[in-house]
Amino acid sequence: MPVLSDAPFYAPLKTSLILQNGSGTATFTRATNRTVFDNEGILRTIPSDAPAFEGARLVRNFFTASGDLYNSSNWAVSNQSKAAASDPAGNSGAVTCTVTANSSNYLRQSYSVSSMPGTDKTFTILYKPGTSQWIRIFFYDGGINRVSVWFNATTHTIGTISTGGTGWAHISSSLTASATYAGWYELYTIYTSPISGSSFHATIGNVDADNSIATTAVSGRSITWAFPQHENVTGRADKTPSEYLATGVLSAPYYGAGVDGVKYFSTNKDGSAISTSTLRGVKLRAAAVTNTLLYCRDFTNAAWVKTNVTAALTQTGIDGLATLAACLLLPRRMDRSANNNRSRVRQVFGFYIKRSVGTGNVYITRDGGTNWTDITSLNQ
Repeated sequence: MPVLSDAPFYAPLKTSLILQNGSGTATFTRATNRTVFDNEGILRTIPSDAPAFEGARLVRNFFTASGDLYNSSNWAVSNQSKAAASDPAGNSGAVTCTVTANSSNYLRQSYSVSSMPGTDKTFTILYKPGTSQWIRIFFYDGGINRVSVWFNATTHTIGTISTGGTGWAHISSSLTASATYAGWYELYTIYTSPISGSSFHATIGNVDADNSIATTAVSGRSITWAFPQHENVTGRADKTPSEYLATGVLSAPYYGAGVDGVKYFSTNKDGSAISTSTLRGVKLRAAAVTNTLLYCRDFTNAAWVKTNVTAALTQTGIDGLATLAACLLLPRRMDRSANNNRSRVRQVFGFYIKRSVGTGNVYITRDGGTNWTDITSLNQ
């Protein structure tokens, strides 16, 4: 009996574009971002040119050039010098930072809010001790809104944690000796940031003491950094760090997802296999698709005509966003005002709907009430 895995050419397309059998490199092209449901049933945004492997566990490192902290200008320094260093795996790409003045100092990467979706983030980095003592890692919007974590790089302990500003919150932090790389320590911080704003910053700087921003005695202190990762963990039950993905140092097809810093896994975070019923493989769509239902999350907008119904933009969305992501409707009927030319093209109409409270039948219509479809059994 023929077995697919024995074929001269075989591409399972469950979690990767990389061929299992055969030669060559598969490529995939898409001009825009799209979304895909992951192994937890959460809708995730993936970048253009990344295929959508439905049901797989998606890991994405949003840092640019995480594997080249020394050369990349994306890792800016102030009152620090950078020297090339070996990373925990013995490769180039790590950096030893030495403070050059008794003044405010940092190693930092900035990113646009729109480029990193979600509210909950996990920041991870490995360090090798040098002469640095108290270090402050903070995430902020360039002003006073921020989450700050102080830790001691000599005693390897976390100190004070502080927050400030609407939408900023600390969830948890951990500092442990690396179980994989002797002599290295892993620090991670899970925090919440707003979903609006221009740009945010992930910043690391030496300070005099715990819960201090003074820098009167920090000149000459040094420490080696490697493997930074910044993840969107909004909606996930387990927000602890995922497997590290280097960015900026690999060539296509990267980790099999066709874009830098993105990888799909066929296992859950605990190592158990994702069921085949969930791991449905690549979703390809050759035709262009346009959503003509404007304000598709916000039924409070005047574009949605409401009759005997109240809409509130207060619900958690299917992408895990806790606010401004889905609407609660009470109780009876809602219509969408028609676009100018929608009657002249074929259309597909659908929602993600979940019953909040109460009982009774639920119907939906797309022709103004002439015909209704009973969806009660799908929303219990």
